[in-house]
Amino acid sequence: MSGSHLLVLGVGDVLQRDEGLGVEAVRLLLELRAPGSRVRVVDGGTLGLGLIGLVTEARDVIVVGALHVGARPATLVCLDGAAALRSLSGAPCSEVDRGLVDLFSAAERLGRMPRRLVAVGLVPVRAEAGATCSPAVLRSLPLLVDAVVHEARALGYRLPRRGRPGDRAHPRRAA
Repeated sequence: MSGSHLLVLGVGDVLQRDEGLGVEAVRLLLELRAPGSRVRVVDGGTLGLGLIGLVTEARDVIVVGALHVGARPATLVCLDGAAALRSLSGAPCSEVDRGLVDLFSAAERLGRMPRRLVAVGLVPVRAEAGATCSPAVLRSLPLLVDAVVHEARALGYRLPRRGRPGDRAHPRRAA
């Protein structure tokens, strides 16, 4: 553990419907919340081991994505530490899951695992070719974002709300 920040890592394949829900969730998170200097929010997509530098530099990591845990589709799931890693390597296992298992195995071999690892996600409804998440997953994305904010707060990090359009603090406010 070398860093002092939280990495919120959205993962998934946006061309495989609900498998891309982690990427969609971090996009929504960035739209609704303003990460401070101690929080880094990243669309990790399908990069797997290509994310090793980000993971080994972080003190804590929240992975956001599709979690195949045998619960009802679109169910919110939060897993901590070893349970998170077990869920990523369990069956059924996607290419993204295998990449994450390799990523965290490499971080462990380097002696640079994050202090805390949390996986927050939804059980996918449809994992097939297509560029849009299922309606049930899309409806659940705000709940997923709230769960990420809750987990970040539990780890000691803040993700304050962005101002609304028209508010002085809103970054897109017209001059």
